[in-house]
Amino acid sequence: MKALSFLSVVFFLLATCSEEDDKPPLFTPGNGVTDVDGNSYPSIVLDDQEWMASNLKTTKYSNGDPIPNVPDDSWGTITSGAWCYYNNDAAMNSAYGKLYNWYAVSNTKKICPSGWRIPDDSDWSKLINHLGGENEAGGKMKREGTQFWNPPNEGATNTSGFNGVPGGNRRGANNSAFEVFGTLGRHWSSSQFDQDAAWGYDLVNETTSLDRHQFNKGYGFSCRCIRE
Repeated sequence: MKALSFLSVVFFLLATCSEEDDKPPLFTPGNGVTDVDGNSYPSIVLDDQEWMASNLKTTKYSNGDPIPNVPDDSWGTITSGAWCYYNNDAAMNSAYGKLYNWYAVSNTKKICPSGWRIPDDSDWSKLINHLGGENEAGGKMKREGTQFWNPPNEGATNTSGFNGVPGGNRRGANNSAFEVFGTLGRHWSSSQFDQDAAWGYDLVNETTSLDRHQFNKGYGFSCRCIRE
């Protein structure tokens, strides 16, 4: 029995190594980046893209100018750059980062650290294709388990190293309500849909997909940056 058990272990290890050799890792660690506020971010390299591996936390544009913090209900009517914490709770910052409206994202002063930018639609599309398509990409981007995500956190493996978390959003267009925390991780694209809306990408607790939708530019979403 001992000999059989030993042989079984050997065959299992050989088979596992063979399978792993056929599957190159989805990412490699990047060099990371520090923003103008001094916040440090790990980064991951996926194909030929280098992405931040956590959500943006800056309170300033890359030139040092402040991005206004708008905690009150005027959030729903402003058409200039702004940020807030989810539910105006600073304790959210460490794990989830800040929420930014699209006016901050698109500001020419640049919200990302020098040498980085907000990904556009084509950047998100390239990431999705690298991760197996829109129906699979989300599962590979979400942090595992239910420490951050509401159940069931369907198919979450985080094999991309993206470390996606459900930071929720703050509404725009005359409504400043906070919502969908724990169920959706919403991220801006720099690409416009029209004068009033831009494209955003959703990680969802109930699916493995990464969903693309148009949203009013006044919404507050999480942001990731990509190296230029």
